[in-house]
Amino acid sequence: MKKGMANMLGLEGWMVYKVETRRDEAGVYVGRPKKEARCPHCGAVTRRVHSRSKAWRRVFHGTVVGRKAFLRIRPRRFYCGSCKKAFTETFPGIEKWSRRTIQRKRRSSPTWWGPAFTRRPSVTGWETEGSGGC
Repeated sequence: MKKGMANMLGLEGWMVYKVETRRDEAGVYVGRPKKEARCPHCGAVTRRVHSRSKAWRRVFHGTVVGRKAFLRIRPRRFYCGSCKKAFTETFPGIEKWSRRTIQRKRRSSPTWWGPAFTRRPSVTGWETEGSGGC
């Protein structure tokens, strides 16, 4: 079931640990199978895990069978022996500090911002820089 859920959500390359379903949402606990990460400061590859977050990060991914699907991620912090700095691993498809996956942002963007930017100045009565105003 875990492999099927990963394929259904488009999470190739992720490990699904557990799936919890509630009345209106599904929580999919996922992680990265890679044991190493590249340091964003110096570019060196390290395998040394500095710590693991205690809290699970909650990221909205989409809707599955009428339920909101949230990815639950517990990021690891790695320690780079080259530059002596700790850093948090990055996840493909999830931007730093984001609460939605990039895939979800692409799907939802036209519905909430599309109409605001598609009207012509002649329809709204507003003049724009290139519309023949002053």
